[in-house]
Amino acid sequence: MNKNVRRLVFGGIKGLIIVLIAWIIVKMITAYNHNKSEYEILCSIYDNMEIVDGGKFTIGKDSIAFWNEVNLIKETTKDSIDEDYKEYYIYENSAKSEYVTTFYINKFVVTQKQWKVIMGYNPIVVGYGDNTVTSCSKKWRQRLYECLCWFMDSEKMEYTGVGDDFPINFVSWDDAKEFIIKLNKLNEEHRKTLKTEYEKAHPGKQYVHLKYKLPTEIEWEYAARGGKNWKEYDYIFSGSNSIERILFDKALFSKVTDIADIDSSKLGLYNMSGNVFEWCADEGVRDYKTDTLIYDKKKHEGKHPKDYRVLRGGSYVLNAYCSRVSYRGFALYHNFADTWDMDVSFRLAADAEKPE
Repeated sequence: MNKNVRRLVFGGIKGLIIVLIAWIIVKMITAYNHNKSEYEILCSIYDNMEIVDGGKFTIGKDSIAFWNEVNLIKETTKDSIDEDYKEYYIYENSAKSEYVTTFYINKFVVTQKQWKVIMGYNPIVVGYGDNTVTSCSKKWRQRLYECLCWFMDSEKMEYTGVGDDFPINFVSWDDAKEFIIKLNKLNEEHRKTLKTEYEKAHPGKQYVHLKYKLPTEIEWEYAARGGKNWKEYDYIFSGSNSIERILFDKALFSKVTDIADIDSSKLGLYNMSGNVFEWCADEGVRDYKTDTLIYDKKKHEGKHPKDYRVLRGGSYVLNAYCSRVSYRGFALYHNFADTWDMDVSFRLAADAEKPE
């Protein structure tokens, strides 16, 4: 082998080694940044969890309260309340009081940033829900979106409802459960660091390790109505009886608005009425009084009652009637574990782990 060939071979090997070292460094930096992002997301979720003290609670509305709400909304908004809505009163009819145990719930619904860090993609920009979309094409669509962000001011992207602080949507109940499984796994991995850093930053306060979950239907309504003071704050909407406020809010909902734009409930929980529907943990929808599973036989012939999942909170694309605290969204939607829609999201709840 002459000197030129040898020099060329060694130069190529040297170049490959340099490229390999550079690739390893980039991967290490990327992994470090991703781990840092995961830790920051865990901290942000924890910092926004609000404790809801337990108490006796009657879920739903009685007949008089229901019709008062419907008539007030009808008179104020001039909306014609469709007969289909009225027949669903039976699904809201209040039951005997139950005791709700103390739990935690997040101030906000899960954001697109939180979802992207935990799950690795944003369903809003990768064609989620299209069965023909492969994981590979989802990945490349996500990369295309990220490249666009380099060239476009983030404010110009907001008209699409895309942004770190916007609610995640286009997620099914199954998707939400997968997110929570991954979140709890990460939470456990960072447990010691979270405890150490929290107690260092908050002298005198004890870190409480949380096990994240979807709120049950009764937990969701109890929190939306103000927790143990629910009788005092027994409003039509979360935190308010003001239909004008809901109508103003909905004027902003030509897009999915920023999560902190709207007034909070009495517990400091944001956007629980009229923003995006929120999944609850319940498998099947139960009649409050008989505790039997119910479903919409007319619309979903052949479906089993256990296939249903509960949606709460109303939606920016629906009227004020659906934003009532007691409204159960399952009857007007295809609310099954694997279904999704543009106005469906979820809010994290949690139980405190017992001290060892």
